[in-house]
Amino acid sequence: MKGLLKRFFLFSVFTILTLNVMAQEKTVQTAGRDQLGEFAPKFAELNDDILFGEVWSRTDRLGLRDRSLVTITSLISQGITDNSLIYHLQSAKKNGITRTEISEIITHIAFYAGWPKAWAAFNLAKNIWTEDTAGNSAKEEFQKKMIFPVGEPNTAYAQYFTGNSYLAPISQEQVNVSNVTFEPGCRNNWHIHKATKGGGQMLIGVAGRGWYQEEGKPAQEILPGTVIHIPAGVKHWHGAASDSWFAHLAFEIAGEKTSNEWLEPVTDEQYTRAQESVRTVVAYFSATGTTAKAAEKIAKETRGELYEITPASAYTSEDLDWHDSKSRSSVEMNDPDSRPEIGGKKLDTENYDVIFIGYPIWWGLAPRIINTFIESHDLKGKTVIPFATSGGSSIGNSTETLKKTYPELEWEKGLLINRSSENEFREWISQAYITE
Repeated sequence: MKGLLKRFFLFSVFTILTLNVMAQEKTVQTAGRDQLGEFAPKFAELNDDILFGEVWSRTDRLGLRDRSLVTITSLISQGITDNSLIYHLQSAKKNGITRTEISEIITHIAFYAGWPKAWAAFNLAKNIWTEDTAGNSAKEEFQKKMIFPVGEPNTAYAQYFTGNSYLAPISQEQVNVSNVTFEPGCRNNWHIHKATKGGGQMLIGVAGRGWYQEEGKPAQEILPGTVIHIPAGVKHWHGAASDSWFAHLAFEIAGEKTSNEWLEPVTDEQYTRAQESVRTVVAYFSATGTTAKAAEKIAKETRGELYEITPASAYTSEDLDWHDSKSRSSVEMNDPDSRPEIGGKKLDTENYDVIFIGYPIWWGLAPRIINTFIESHDLKGKTVIPFATSGGSSIGNSTETLKKTYPELEWEKGLLINRSSENEFREWISQAYITE
């Protein structure tokens, strides 16, 4: 009996020692010596023998999977996205971190380390985990283009979508984040995110090509990296382009008494028109910078391009002295035939459908350089929308004079930007982009 117990004891000790040695099996690394052995032999030794040979080998205290998680978190947080991160992402996969887990890990890191760093890491990770999405179907091929999962059929909200969509919850901590995938041509209904305070939604394009549109405004194309901020109370829709799969992250913005009101479907006509994309340019003349700020506001709201109407000879403060009857501006405004020369590159109006024309009001009128601009560009068939800035004058006389001078153009109502409320401004903007 004693002999049997002795043999059992020795077997147990041997087993424990064997498992302990296996748990601490050294990680073999030669990258340091291979790349820096001659140039920096001590560094190579520390890298291969200490960092990997000892630290990474203490798996009885912290497993390889967890060490990989800690390492990639540290590298991404420092903005290191070179071959070292690629190596550790590959190691993380080898050590058991799944595609879904790496997606969640980098998403979590983004909130603490910064969005650009996460984007850079995702671009590397999706290539390393891409083989996890084997298959030849369109859905599976699209899955290979992004790190986030396509998810399951979006059956819970199918009644509010035209076409097929998929939903994959990404995070339910801190901020609710989901990845929404649309098949080509799929879009959701018009809807409104409601809240008594705060609320709304933020979208970030992650793969493919899609569209976002607010009621009364031009549609905005969404590509990977495009960020869309949707305030509470705004009627809108979003979905895929007709010829492309599309996916975006949807972030729920915290607020009070939040809800979502689903409305009517986006008609085929509305959807087709949205993809035609109204091309807008905001042309402006600004002598002191005030009108330039108004133009920037319009361009931001309409997602249009800016074009500054620049005089060949800049106006000085003396030129703008309206008290002096001999100043340059006074002489020009007293001569209806004056046409100040424009400098810089000419605007190619063929590229645009809607053209905003802005100016400071001088002597109740548009400066004569605006006449130069209109007469030197082909604006026929374009929607022309005047806007102005002024310390005391109204815009009415200047726009009426322009319409009478150029009756062949398709003029829309003008607005004095610096003396209008935000509601008046937004309603005025929408006149060029009615989506009935």
